[in-house]
Amino acid sequence: MQKRAASLLAGMVLAFGLIVAGQLTAIAAEPAQLTVIGKIENSNRAGFDEFSDAFFRFREKEFTRAFEFTYADMAALPQVTVSAKAEKWPTAVSASGPSLQDVMKAAGVAAGAETVVCGA
Repeated sequence: MQKRAASLLAGMVLAFGLIVAGQLTAIAAEPAQLTVIGKIENSNRAGFDEFSDAFFRFREKEFTRAFEFTYADMAALPQVTVSAKAEKWPTAVSASGPSLQDVMKAAGVAAGAETVVCGA
């Protein structure tokens, strides 16, 4: 009985360790917030992957080079704030983040290149 209880306890400890390790790996691997594809000089990930790039697959876009920006990558770029107020809005709305020009420069997009922004 004690041997069985010890084996069960050891299994539970091992399972808990694997769960914690998996969660730490998931936390450490920050997801991409923005992916730039096309004719870019800088690349920090592999090309098109049919499973991981479902958004691009839906848009029928394939690529060999891509640059992914995480939240931390975006926060590290120079920040700008823009404000807008429509006629019937009670107050202006502001948003902050990197300029599109700085994002494209970080990805190595050539000056004057055609830029297409696709939303979900």
